[in-house]
Amino acid sequence: MEESEDGIEDVSYLGVGRGKKYYAEILNNPEEIPSTAENCVILFGIADEICIEKFGESTGVY
Repeated sequence: MEESEDGIEDVSYLGVGRGKKYYAEILNNPEEIPSTAENCVILFGIADEICIEKFGESTGVY
């Protein structure tokens, strides 16, 4: 995976943004995680938005 903090964050957003099934596949096969999110559509900040929607509170990250 990319070594920069931003790169790691982008790959994380990519995994979440592709949905629950993809996320579960990555958890079961971590070697399959993309090494970069470059040239991919990512949903920046989606985890915080989902946390607010589902639980009514922010993750505190954004």
